[in-house]
Amino acid sequence: MKEPALPCEEARNDSSPGRFSLEPRYLRDAKTGRTRWLDPEEVARWLTAGQFFLLTGTIAPDVVLHALGNPLNIQAVYDFKFPCPVGNFPRWDPYPDGHPFASKDQGEIYQQILKSERTPQLVSPNFGVTP
Repeated sequence: MKEPALPCEEARNDSSPGRFSLEPRYLRDAKTGRTRWLDPEEVARWLTAGQFFLLTGTIAPDVVLHALGNPLNIQAVYDFKFPCPVGNFPRWDPYPDGHPFASKDQGEIYQQILKSERTPQLVSPNFGVTP
């Protein structure tokens, strides 16, 4: 997530613990087609051990609003973008060639994997929340 926005988001949501997640990791299980939430402690262990390959095909939106204590019951997805120059409109970045999601953009993949009630939204300075 974009570090400048983190303290603000945490302070704003401090009264509702368990109803949102910051940078949660999700993976669509290739065998079942179901979306799995990955435990942050497990992800941290993989990263510490240098097992980055275990994160191939995962997504990590900046903020996910979900049912109390259930990160798989997703209600809204937000991703922070800081366009440069600042007057540029924020956009979903396409995944590069060779990536498991090549030819698609982040917004498409977030919606496809998370199936949230609302279309994932971009959050940026100057433009606020946009689709």
